Amino acid sequence: MSKILVIDDQQDTLETISDILKSMIPDSVLISSLSGKDGISTAKKEQPDVIILDVVMPEMDGFEVCRRLKADNDTADIPIILMSGIKTDVENKVKGFNLGADVFLNKEANILELAAQIKVMLRIKTAEDRLRGDKMHLEKLVQQRTKEHIEANKKLCLELSKFELEAGYNRQFLNLFRESVIEIYVCDAESLRFIEVNKAARLNLGYTIDELSKMTPVDIKPEFNKKSFEKIVKPLRKNQKKKIVITSSQRRKDGSTYPAEIHLQLSTFMLRKVFIAAVVDITERKKAGQKTAGSLQDFKFIHDPVGEVVSIISRAAQ
Repeated sequence: MSKILVIDDQQDTLETISDILKSMIPDSVLISSLSGKDGISTAKKEQPDVIILDVVMPEMDGFEVCRRLKADNDTADIPIILMSGIKTDVENKVKGFNLGADVFLNKEANILELAAQIKVMLRIKTAEDRLRGDKMHLEKLVQQRTKEHIEANKKLCLELSKFELEAGYNRQFLNLFRESVIEIYVCDAESLRFIEVNKAARLNLGYTIDELSKMTPVDIKPEFNKKSFEKIVKPLRKNQKKKIVITSSQRRKDGSTYPAEIHLQLSTFMLRKVFIAAVVDITERKKAGQKTAGSLQDFKFIHDPVGEVVSIISRAAQ
């Protein structure tokens, strides 16, 4: 139902307009104010669809009321019909239009004309409200989409930065990994399957990379099973910075074994948690009766402060 506010200090005018609305625009409700000041307050509170405003009123005339209503964001979009029985000359009409009025009528105008003008203003108000609603919806949609794109781009940039940083460290590792005379093993921290095994390890074990990809450290250590191996790596799972050194046997493909010193640490490699082990065949040392512990004291795992990126720096023991 449409709300129509009439601001007029003459009670008989209010009654006349009320009768017109009842007979010609029955789906409307009349709101009235007898002064300009009260009319402005009522317009802000009620948000009518059309305002019919008398020009000649005491204290604050219709021109000033119109100016204030159009200057206020809360009421600026409400159509205003100015009416006067005295100030109907062109100069006053132009003044009213310049202040924001949409229609200027003579109070002596035909009832049908007043009703028709009210209906036109109601149609204009409905169309403008719909456009404003569509615009607000579109703006909200654009803001939401923009926010989503910004968040997605931030996430993508972070992922790319992380990947590029990690890829840089992994390239350093892979170069060292391929060239090292020390056996280096990388296995998944969950499944324990080997991810990478360097050439030095493959040559000593006698397995191909395809064969090793289906194996775990337990498969090449005769004295260990999965439970005992998990017991050994348990401290590493609790503290990624921790490194352990153990001595155990390595079993080759042909069934022969050799003693090995193993430096083991939990780390991150290719975006996954892994165990990285550097292994030295200590057969000759065993024969010579040399100590084995600490033979890889210069083997280090260095963690980047940004996060889960690791480079391995290795030097063979003297």
